[in-house]
Amino acid sequence: MKNILIDVSGKIDSSYVQAIREIKEIADSQNISFFIIGALARDIIMEYFYEIKTPRITMDIDLGIKVSGWNRFDSLINALEKSGKFRRLEEKHRIVYKNIIIDIVPFGGISGKDEKIIWPPQKEVVMSVMGFNEVYDYSTLVKLQSNPDLKIKIPTLPGLAILKLFAWKDSYPYRPRDAE
Repeated sequence: MKNILIDVSGKIDSSYVQAIREIKEIADSQNISFFIIGALARDIIMEYFYEIKTPRITMDIDLGIKVSGWNRFDSLINALEKSGKFRRLEEKHRIVYKNIIIDIVPFGGISGKDEKIIWPPQKEVVMSVMGFNEVYDYSTLVKLQSNPDLKIKIPTLPGLAILKLFAWKDSYPYRPRDAE
């Protein structure tokens, strides 16, 4: 991991920060690591690392969680729901905090040698998590909040680009915006 720390305290929507703080507390209690991926990571990188205004505003939070198996994923989702602050949605990877949709993508030991995850129990959703381990390993820290501190990992810009290219390849032509 890079030891770069960018302080974006007070710059990110406070409801997003609250949601991430709640997730971090529960994930930390279960010794589960995660990082912000997707549009929120893009917005942080572009606006606060490079001072480039982003073209779209994200309405959700995407997280990659590093877990060894589905039991660890389920344990985290169950604990989030049990907290009373999160609600599950029909999609197995999706929860809601207040009005914020949060997508949680498991990676790490949970994926096979082909770096794909197959969502149980129907096993009808297959998703590539290729590159997640490497991008996570070279991620950087951002401080989302001060007093109390909330430090979260996000990908570097090249790492985020790699994840987006893999997502686009994995879901083309159904998600053409990944290419944007």
